[in-house]
Amino acid sequence: MRRIAALLLLCAAFVVLPALPASAGTCGQTSATTVDPNTGWRFTSRWTCGNTRGARLYGDAAYGTPTAYMDSTTSWFLCYRRGEAHSGGNDVWYYTLGDRPFPGMEARGNWGYMPAVDVYTSTDPWPGMAPCPEAFSPPARTDGRRPVLFVHGYDTAGDSCSSVWANAKQMYRNHGWTDAQLKTVTYYGDYTGCDYRLYGNGTRDIPIEQLGNSLAWLIWNTWSKFGVSIDVVAHSMGGLVTRAAITGTQYPGTSPSNTQAWPPYLYVEDVSTLSTPHAGAWASSSITCIAAWHNTQCRQMSEDDPFMRDWIQGRANPQAQVRGGRGGTDWTIEGSADDGLIYFDSALDFDATAKMGHKILYNPGQGLSHAGMRTAGPGSYGMYYCDYYNPCNMTPPFANPFSYPNYDLSGWNTNGAGTAPVEVAMWGNYYANGR
Repeated sequence: MRRIAALLLLCAAFVVLPALPASAGTCGQTSATTVDPNTGWRFTSRWTCGNTRGARLYGDAAYGTPTAYMDSTTSWFLCYRRGEAHSGGNDVWYYTLGDRPFPGMEARGNWGYMPAVDVYTSTDPWPGMAPCPEAFSPPARTDGRRPVLFVHGYDTAGDSCSSVWANAKQMYRNHGWTDAQLKTVTYYGDYTGCDYRLYGNGTRDIPIEQLGNSLAWLIWNTWSKFGVSIDVVAHSMGGLVTRAAITGTQYPGTSPSNTQAWPPYLYVEDVSTLSTPHAGAWASSSITCIAAWHNTQCRQMSEDDPFMRDWIQGRANPQAQVRGGRGGTDWTIEGSADDGLIYFDSALDFDATAKMGHKILYNPGQGLSHAGMRTAGPGSYGMYYCDYYNPCNMTPPFANPFSYPNYDLSGWNTNGAGTAPVEVAMWGNYYANGR
């Protein structure tokens, strides 16, 4: 009987001594220089706090993408970010370096966000701790040099990303971008020298919307799920692939996007297209494709193809993640009167019902052919241009079939000494809000 009584007293003792809640605790500040190799962020202070043993870290301030585990119960934290609400009763997440990677996320280097419910703080965010450089999902639009992904266009035979984008990448380097920020992607099996490959043996018969889906997952897995925004420069059909990637992610539950699984969101701040057939390509008519190239992608670029109707013309000006007034995608679309393959009214999407951010038309006689739109070097080029925030008609009516520019561009701005197409793309990539 005495043993039973003693056991009951022991159990009672455990009942009246509950564990401290995760919200109770303080953090101490120390001076230390820390650089995150994933983002390039540099910190001069650390905050040491208690935390839950085995807590998970995530690539963004949300539960979607675990990156690492924290095995210690006292850790340092560098900044906070607001994101997804958690069981701690708020939406604060703390950025830190974990102890071991989540399987498959070794490349992240153990960095990530820990929900405040797992950090022993009595107040969130902890007083004095600074917000992370990108303090709310999605990241704010900013001026600066973000990662740039170059997406090539339709090609009837293999090539190399190294040669296709050589001039463009060099121009970016000349303006301060680093090689680590400039990446290329291919969707063809016979392309070489590319940083990313969507398919091991991709062919011209893979539908463009399927290429877009694969591109969306590449952007998500490489940048977006880590809270990093990127820019895209796309040539010719590459612009349609990019539009399909953003469109499908924006409308995942709406036909025809709902036939594939899409990432939860994308962070693509700027897209610049060079001679993309936004309204279709005359050279991709059914007769031409069957007689000459005979493949799916060629036929899909015909202006009356269901892909052009449902994915492109039906969903003009697609936008990457927009939340709380932040995020979104600024489009700069360029065409040339010297392009013998993609006529400029298609490259500038004159028939679109939704306005894009910026449209640039290069005058004839300057040698800016279809390929020249991505290979032309620095120089002075005459152009018409129209920006969303300026009073101009982005869908001008056809005016005169016998004289250039054929369309009524009387409200557009002109520049007799503008920059090369890739330099215009670079300007669109660098500045947050345009001219």
